[in-house]
Amino acid sequence: MFLPLPRARFIHRLMLGALALALATAFSLGSRAQADERLTIGEQFGLPYLLFFVMRDQGLIEKHAADRGVEGLEVDWRQISGGAQMNSALLSGSIDIGAAGVGPLLTLWDRTYGNADVRAIAALGSAPIELVTNQERIKSLADFTAQDRIAVPATSVSVQSRILQMAAAKQFGEDQWQRLEPLTVSMSHPEAAAAIISGGTEITGHMANPPFNYQELERPNTHVVLSSYDVLGDNASANLAFATKRFRESRPEVYAAFLDALEDASRFIAAHPAESAETFKRVTGSNLDTGFVTSLLEKPEFNFAITPRHTYPLAEFMHRVGAIKQNPQSWQDYFFPEVHADGGS
Repeated sequence: MFLPLPRARFIHRLMLGALALALATAFSLGSRAQADERLTIGEQFGLPYLLFFVMRDQGLIEKHAADRGVEGLEVDWRQISGGAQMNSALLSGSIDIGAAGVGPLLTLWDRTYGNADVRAIAALGSAPIELVTNQERIKSLADFTAQDRIAVPATSVSVQSRILQMAAAKQFGEDQWQRLEPLTVSMSHPEAAAAIISGGTEITGHMANPPFNYQELERPNTHVVLSSYDVLGDNASANLAFATKRFRESRPEVYAAFLDALEDASRFIAAHPAESAETFKRVTGSNLDTGFVTSLLEKPEFNFAITPRHTYPLAEFMHRVGAIKQNPQSWQDYFFPEVHADGGS
């Protein structure tokens, strides 16, 4: 039986209304999904990652993303200890941008060459990595014995390990570049610093990032055996931010916002060391004295410029000893082009 026309029109209008509501809901959900775009960044411990802490504290990535038309970007910061773990997180897709030493980046660049094509986005500044010991008898690398252990964030692949390898090659001969490998153990910087400060453990050396090296050196009977600047050159970049080629090409506005935020954070730290020290304490929960942290940021051996410095000597070394297969012709081979014009090395 046919419905009377008025009732048919009523049901027709209900159906149109339901369709419109469904379309509006779908559009709303789609817009919300776009607005809720997420960027996941891996970070590590210590002052070398101060650029990230300032970016996080001031919401700089979100600000620049909005300026570039990416509304509602959510940035997820994940604490990851060690270059090997950072590399695994990036390759698994758990993070979009990683941060680690030059050594782990070169390993990942070599491993992904021609496929994922991981490269560095920018440097994270320069600060000395120092081999600190709590043993008066240890004056040089030759004084470490089979009973000693040297803490590094990740054995063999971390930038701390690579610096030790380069130092061993210089002191004992290039064929002896792995001489100290049996003595290294993987340990986070906070744990290693506690071991050096307390003493009484097998940990007698620590390739320490700031502020941990400076904390250790405030204790009696501790001293520096070597510095990364001795091995690589003054103001050598130790840590880099890096990503896959796919991330850079598929999310260009987010990539650019990240780089813009890095530049902003770099200028802020240079102009406001005391405020940057407060940021470090606030973001990391550190109980270090603000004056102590500020004094570190004002040291001439510290800077937070994003232009890479003295990364290529490590790349040449790693290729010479077979740690990487690819032979980079310059530092630009393992950096994305946005920083190529800045006179890096």
